[in-house]
Amino acid sequence: MIQTPKVRNIYHDQTHGVRYEVLSYRPLTKGELILAVRMYLAQAKAKRLKRGAVIQITSIIGYNE
Repeated sequence: MIQTPKVRNIYHDQTHGVRYEVLSYRPLTKGELILAVRMYLAQAKAKRLKRGAVIQITSIIGYNE
């Protein structure tokens, strides 16, 4: 059985006032963190987010390491 990711990586988007919490299996580099956020935004059709919103994203990065 696959366990859920436990490592919380946080990215603050100062321009839009949004905080992204990316859950992963290991600490992410800044590039991996930004990639996870961009992938989420592409899948969410870039819907408009309100200032102060907190978005939680689950990533499989680091699962097989």
